[in-house]
Amino acid sequence: MARRREIEVMQLVGATTTWIYLPFILQGLALGTVGAIIAWSLIAGLQEFIESLLAQQPEFIKFLTEGMQLSTQETILLPLALLSLGIAVGLMGSLIAVRRVATR
Repeated sequence: MARRREIEVMQLVGATTTWIYLPFILQGLALGTVGAIIAWSLIAGLQEFIESLLAQQPEFIKFLTEGMQLSTQETILLPLALLSLGIAVGLMGSLIAVRRVATR
């Protein structure tokens, strides 16, 4: 809605819908990607912090937490899933917002 006038001017000048939508879609993709990277870095940092706390605990607690380690496959799939979900949310949000403004 903040760029409604900008979109109206583009429509009046005769810009195609692709030319109008593309900057907003790319912005949504970029924001989704940045959000996913921030989420993954927070998860990784929290995991390292918890591991350092558990390393100082008695042997029984260490034994209980050994099963909580991520496998190699899970270590690769979790960031990819976060990245794809962040991109999808950013893309859908930008498409919905631009369509709502462009159809008026």
